[in-house]
Amino acid sequence: MGLGIIATSMHMPRNYVRKTVINSYNKESLQNALNAVINDGRKIREVRRCFNIPESTLRKKISLNQLKTSRLGRKPVFTEELEAELTEYVLMLAKLFYGITPKKLRHLAYRYADEKNISHNFNKERQLAGKD
Repeated sequence: MGLGIIATSMHMPRNYVRKTVINSYNKESLQNALNAVINDGRKIREVRRCFNIPESTLRKKISLNQLKTSRLGRKPVFTEELEAELTEYVLMLAKLFYGITPKKLRHLAYRYADEKNISHNFNKERQLAGKD
């Protein structure tokens, strides 16, 4: 039971509730909207209402000819590979019946970032990573 909490808490904040509708569309709907404007010749305002994408976003994507969506929030400290490596280590500890508390996990993440010389915004005074 404790493994699920440890493994999932490393990926997303525990109790996060989205407060805005910014960037609430997915990549497919953006691509379909851009195709409707560029290929089908439909008006941007009409497409905006159909796909529920801001008009300014459509205009910007069309003028820059880009599809890449931006990430919201802070940049992650660990790459996917480093996070997977850390997760694997914690799961190995759990298999050896050496449970790790959330506070120890935060300290471990801080030390791991320091050893790998990764720039981070963790608490240097307490030597702890954030809760999420």
